[in-house]
Amino acid sequence: MSDEQALDTVTDLAEHYKKVIDVFNGVSSKINTQFDLEAIYSTTFNLLDELFGFKHILILLLCKENPFMLQVKASHGYNNEGIGAAVPVGTGVIGVVAKNKKLLRMAGVKAKMLRSQNPVEKTGVPLPGIANSNSQLAVPLLIQNDLVGVMFVESENISLYEKKDESLLEMLSVQIAIAINTARQFETIEKTNNQLKDLNENLEVKVKERTAELAEKNTRLQITLDELTKTKISRKAITYTLFLGLVLFIFEEVLISPVIDTYFKASLFVSISSKGVIALLLRPIEQITEKYLLSAMLEKKMRAAAGTL
Repeated sequence: MSDEQALDTVTDLAEHYKKVIDVFNGVSSKINTQFDLEAIYSTTFNLLDELFGFKHILILLLCKENPFMLQVKASHGYNNEGIGAAVPVGTGVIGVVAKNKKLLRMAGVKAKMLRSQNPVEKTGVPLPGIANSNSQLAVPLLIQNDLVGVMFVESENISLYEKKDESLLEMLSVQIAIAINTARQFETIEKTNNQLKDLNENLEVKVKERTAELAEKNTRLQITLDELTKTKISRKAITYTLFLGLVLFIFEEVLISPVIDTYFKASLFVSISSKGVIALLLRPIEQITEKYLLSAMLEKKMRAAAGTL
């Protein structure tokens, strides 16, 4: 190898490693600081286009409901976005890469043949593709050998990228996988938090409604109890008043009537008047008795309440 060739080789390596550094700086500053999946997909597509000139890209992720199925979550450069299109793990270019967890690239006739054999699960959404696919690249998105998904790139250009870019793409795919996985976890946490927030709000509303309902029932119950207590006291006051009235009428008949007969010579008017006075006194006596009983009951309740403190 001549000195000039050696210098070219060193220059190429220097440019390559500079590209590696630029990629990681770009990934760290643009992808890993985001928690929105759509923003991560968009940033990833822009980086791949800027660094490698990739114009047609698919990102497929493992389905949460079915770990043996990949589903298109984002696409770039296709007329038909194909969001939701599914590919089984283990079949076709994308499925084989998902199964083997190894990068796979094809060019020329082989790429066309493999692209045509790429199976699509019947989801009603066709897998996007370009008519003249001369080169293809499928990179597994891995986190410590755990599959997150597959990144698929194709081009009409037979020289889609250089061999030395494989290691760079694999390192980049790890960063993309981590960013996607983190965003999905953040999305799950945010969804759970929102659900908990909704549950708490609903619980607070129900507690307030139940508290108001109980307070209303308690008020009604207290009113009923007060009315029953008042009725009971009123009946007791009437009983006491009737007993007192009976005593007064007997007193009037036995002691007062004879005196009236002696001094007023059996005056019917005076006799009736004395009995009328007693009858008129019964109502005020009943009211006074009722107030006294109510006051005694309230004092008793206050003493009982003070005793519990």
